[in-house]
Amino acid sequence: MDWSAIPDARLKLRIIEVAFDSPEVALRVARRAERARQACVGLSPTRRARAIELMSAKQRDMNPDPRFRVAAVWLAVELGSTDSPALPEALTAELFVASLHRVGGGAITEQLRELTPQLERPTQERIMKETMTILLDYLALSESYFRRQGSNDLSVFSPGVLAMTNERSLASLLQHPAAIGKPRKFMLQRFEELVFQDGNHVLLPLPSEPPPRRFHNLHDAAAWIQQNWPEFDLEATHPVTWRGER
Repeated sequence: MDWSAIPDARLKLRIIEVAFDSPEVALRVARRAERARQACVGLSPTRRARAIELMSAKQRDMNPDPRFRVAAVWLAVELGSTDSPALPEALTAELFVASLHRVGGGAITEQLRELTPQLERPTQERIMKETMTILLDYLALSESYFRRQGSNDLSVFSPGVLAMTNERSLASLLQHPAAIGKPRKFMLQRFEELVFQDGNHVLLPLPSEPPPRRFHNLHDAAAWIQQNWPEFDLEATHPVTWRGER
């Protein structure tokens, strides 16, 4: 159905309201956020204001299904919402991880990662470190976790690692007992980008002709940390928290 052809302006906005009766429908509309905004809001400042008000309320809704908040965040960004407090309230580490369980893995986590630059830098760094900590905790203590996410190659780590912007936070995660195998490989590559490439993505995703590596293994990273951050506690071990089976 062509929403833009609906003659009644009130009914155009009602489409977005009704979409939030179902998490599946809300996400389908959010994935078409640009088209939904153009068809239901257009140039109308009245409908835009009402849509932003609705999305701000949905972002703060503590409904246990995270898909509602993911959809509301996406639509609010498309509407150009200036309700900055709503975004950090809606985007949390638990929401990132819950999206893996309830939405179907990396696609929504990738969308969430794209939204984090709109947060203030400290909030962004905190949320992404918490997200990575939760994922590593599951990997350490729940062997079935990633098999249940349908990801044998642990690619669910990639969006979170890519979004990390604080090299010291990432260094502390390299001390986590589950920082082995592909998760450690992802983190070492991102750590190298942060300390040598000003955070620019030159190793992740892996290009066809990557630049020469500086951190070939964990020991290379530890040696660099010891030389450049003498106050960093290399003897520490990152704690692991039991978060239950999923």
